[in-house]
Parts: sequence; C-alpha cells; structure tokens
Amino acid sequence: MPTSDCEIGYKCHVNGKDLKTWGSDFSAKVVQTAATSSVQLVFDQKRFASGTLVWPNVVLCAEHSIFNLAPDSIGVLLNYEFTAATAPPGMEKDYRDSTGATLPSWTKGIVMQSAPQAKGVKYLEKSNEFDFAFLLIEWFNVKEQYGGKFVTLPRLPDIPAPGNKFGQKVLVVGHPNGEPTQGKVGLVTLVEGPWPMAADGEPGLEFTYTTIGGEPGLSGSGIFNQSGQIVGVLSSGRSKPEPRSGAVGTAFVNLGAVANRLVRDKKSGQYGAASGRVRAWLGGGPPLFKYENDDVIRFDIKNP
Repeated sequence: MPTSDCEIGYKCHVNGKDLKTWGSDFSAKVVQTAATSSVQLVFDQKRFASGTLVWPNVVLCAEHSIFNLAPDSIGVLLNYEFTAATAPPGMEKDYRDSTGATLPSWTKGIVMQSAPQAKGVKYLEKSNEFDFAFLLIEWFNVKEQYGGKFVTLPRLPDIPAPGNKFGQKVLVVGHPNGEPTQGKVGLVTLVEGPWPMAADGEPGLEFTYTTIGGEPGLSGSGIFNQSGQIVGVLSSGRSKPEPRSGAVGTAFVNLGAVANRLVRDKKSGQYGAASGRVRAWLGGGPPLFKYENDDVIRFDIKNP
C-alpha cells in the first residue's frame, strides 16, 4: 500500500504517509498548503459542500450548493483534516472491498477540528450563470488584543493567491462525501466550455472540463495550478458530450475567463464585466469592495 504518488484520478488524504506528489507534478507541499484554506460548509449539523478561504473573512464556494440557504444558516469548518500521524496512507482505491465499496478504515483517524469556527453573514456576490459565490463570514471566539482581532486555530491558513493560468493537469482539494480533506488530480479535456447545466447549443466559454469526477460534498472545492494558485471552483458536470463544444466530464468555473467575460445588461443594453470583484481580486486586490465590511482578522495558533 505505501506509495509516494497519488495517481491521476484517485483521492488521497492530504497528510497521507509517504506521499510526495499528486499526479506526478503536484508536490505534497502544494497540496498541503492548499488544504490549510479548505473549508467544509455545514447546514443543520451536516457537512454538505466544500469551499476555500480566500480572505480572512471570505469563503469562495459553488452557488448551486448554497442557492436556497440563508447565509447565517451556514457554518464554516476549517481544518477538518486528519493529522499526519493518523491519516490513512495510499489511495482511496486501495481501501475497497471485493464489491468496490470503500472500507471504513479510509475514514478512520483524528481530525484537527470537528466543529465550525465561523458562520456566514451575507453573500457578497452570487452568480448562478457562473456557479460561484463569495460568502462573508464571521468568526466565533474573536479576541481583541495587541490592537487587533485574533482567531485561534489549530493551524494557520495559508490563503491562496488567485491565478488565471493552468496546465494539462489541475488539482482539486476538498471534502468528498463530507470526509476529511483530500486531494485529487485530473486532466483538462476542454479549456473553454459552457455551463454544465446549460441546454445543448447554448454559448459559453467560462467552464473548463476535466476528468476529476464529481462526488457529493466536493462541489465548491478550490481548483489549483501547480504553483498553488486557485484558478477555479468545482461546479458540476455532463455525462454526455455537449454537441457544439464536445464538453463532457466534471467542470470548474474558470476564474480568469469570468474576469474577462463581458455581459449585456437586459435593461440598459450596455456591456459590463461579468464580475468586477473577480477581476479586482485577480489583479491583486481583496475580494471585497471598499464599502463592504472588512474587519481585519489575524490568526493565532492554538497551543498544544
């Protein structure tokens, strides 16, 4: 079972023993760094989707996962991840019985955190067309000291920078089936395709199709390039090729494509950026506009 590479198309716990690469090209450091900002969204005590902490008080996730939920009903759980000492080694495929069912040993270990440390406050932006949402969050147990606001966590999150370039392989880091943080590498099969839920023939170039494969709980996960930049949000997929583009497989919304997209306002007939927020964020700014709440939160490490 010991392996140093988590092969393309297979899941591995981010702290799996002896793992050095994912898909040969993604280092364990890139994967484990991405995992520090991976969150689970919780509703009614159930972990139902994934997301990424992209600012100290902003989570990026999939719109279809939260479209009918009030923001303050969503809990945010960071560090739901097996420790390095207890994470099962190898790939998930190594933990299947003769029927193909996953063995319980795949989900046995000690997690760093099991209860949400924050909750949603409001949606800064939601896009059904591009299937992403920015959720402003409020941390629990904030302490004011040294002239700032601090949240104590088991580990400091390394918030990823956004990017708009990726190669033939991309990495998804999230929580399939509500499980502790895992990573998987997939191949890019179509760079520019339509929204997966669009009718056949509808235009659209903002979604990138891959061989990642979808699972419950993985929607909203961050998609990363080999430099560790977040380049997309896992959406949904198509089981049959779309006739015009040939799009098939699991798709993620391409943040760079969204930033460059121009859309026509139905009332005015004028064109504007699809998401000025995404464009500004990709340009090096925060995913918050000046008029929005931006309490400066700093993170502290929980003492052993």
